[in-house]
Amino acid sequence: MRVETINFIRKNAASLDLSEPILVIRKGAPAYVIESYEHYQERENALALLKLLTLSEGEQAGDQTVQTRRKYQDIIA
Repeated sequence: MRVETINFIRKNAASLDLSEPILVIRKGAPAYVIESYEHYQERENALALLKLLTLSEGEQAGDQTVQTRRKYQDIIA
C-alpha cells in the first residue's frame, strides 16, 4: 500500500495510479484509503462470501439451503 499526504492527493487527484490502494495521511496520521472501484468490488464480494459462510455454518441440508440462498441474495443486493 502506497502512502501519500493529503496535499499530494489534492494536487494529483486527476492522475492517480490506483493499481494499488493509497493510504492518505493527514497531520502524520492515517485519514483515508483510496482504492479503485474494481478493488472495492472484490473486497465487498469477499465480505459477502464470508457472511454467507458464517450464516451457513451449522445449518442442515434441506429447506435451510434455500433460506441460505435467499440470505446470500439479500447480502449481495
